[in-house]
This record gives sequence, C-alpha cells and structure tokens, in this order.
Amino acid sequence: MILKTVYLHRKDRSNPGDWYCSPYHYHPEDSKYIKVFDINEAVSNGIRCEKFIVGGGGLLSSDPWVNKIWEWSKKIKAKKKIIWGTGIDEEFFDHPLLLEFDLIGVRQRNTPFQYVPCVSCLHPLFDSKETTNDKIIPLAHPKTLKIGGGAKTKRFIQGQHSTNMQKIDFIVNQIKLHDKILTASYHVWYWGKLLGKNVNIDYETNFRKPLKEKFFTLPNITNLEHCRNLNYEFASKVWL
Repeated sequence: MILKTVYLHRKDRSNPGDWYCSPYHYHPEDSKYIKVFDINEAVSNGIRCEKFIVGGGGLLSSDPWVNKIWEWSKKIKAKKKIIWGTGIDEEFFDHPLLLEFDLIGVRQRNTPFQYVPCVSCLHPLFDSKETTNDKIIPLAHPKTLKIGGGAKTKRFIQGQHSTNMQKIDFIVNQIKLHDKILTASYHVWYWGKLLGKNVNIDYETNFRKPLKEKFFTLPNITNLEHCRNLNYEFASKVWL
C-alpha cells in the first residue's frame, strides 16, 4: 500500500516543543493513511508514500540530524518531499540535502527559503489568552518568568522558575499568567510572542551553541493570526 503521508520529526513526548511541532497533529484528515517516525529511529526500507514531511523542530541545526534526514530521504520513495517549519542554522543553507525537497519552509527569516513559523501555533491552547485552568498558580508573579532548559548542559538559566520540558498546557498557561518572559527556548519564545507577551532571550548565559547564533534570524514581528495564516498558505501548497 502506498501511504498518503510519512512524517519525520523528534517524537519526544517529554519536550512539548518537539512533540507538537509536526503538522500531523493539526491535519487529522489523513490520519488513517500516515506513518510518523522519530528521527532517531532506524531508517526503514521499502516505504512508498505520496508525501514525505520533515519537521518541525530544530532539525537542520546539527550534522547528525541532517545526516539522518538525508538517510530517510534517500530510502523513502515519495512523490513530494516537504520541510515544514523546521529550524535551520546558517551553516546548512547550502547543504545538498535540501536539493532533494520540493517545498521548503523554515521557521526563521532572512534565509534562502520560505518563512513558515512553527505549526504549533495551530494548537487550540492559543485560541484564548485566558488560562485553561483557573486553579493554576503563577510561578513568578509579578516578576519575570524564567523558563530555561531541563539541564545545565542544555540552556539552563540561572534562577529559572521552570523548564521547557513540562507539559504544553502547563507552559502555555504559565506564559498566559505573566507579562514578561525570559527564556533560552525557541518554543517558549514563540509561544510567548503568540500570546502577545514581552519575551526576551537570555543572551548572557554561555551555552554550548550561543543563542545569538541560533536565534539570529528570528522575525521582528510574530503574532497568532499571521503565523496561522502562513501555515494555512503553506498547507495549501503541500496538499496540492
């Protein structure tokens, strides 16, 4: 059987940014005819599909992941190959892997590719600026909410109140309860912007990969309606 769509992303339930950044969460119309793979899985042979969709998440930011995507792309027989809302570092702008894809949308501005912000903007949690749980307690009210990484080796912020490795409803509800956010996480930055918050990136901490390099192409303006419309427009090209 030829599958309708094969999706490839980082299927890490403990990291909501990775988990909710793939479009299969928001396009259930083909759910009976899809396969979803983790980029860290062994590459499967003999897969045939109409569409092969990679993303989102920061997959085009390290040699191991780029090489894994290349392995998958060479093994899968697809009529159309798409990169959807994936983060990319400048060193991979000219990578030959990208020549294999018919449609490329990345989550940063000022790249050679179409700008398509992370598809997690379609999550229903962003439909309202009010919290979905009236019993939730603000972590740092009225101070700045600091959300960093889950370990000191990965974007830990000094004095952080929480990490980006919580459930998405917890993170988004905390963002809703605070006006100011300081973070080292792309998705926390993004979700804060979608909710109209004053979000700053921690450029002071010395991370393994400096955030000035990771985030240098972020758009100056990010809002919910615009990001959703860009994803709807991109989706119309994907499903042609």
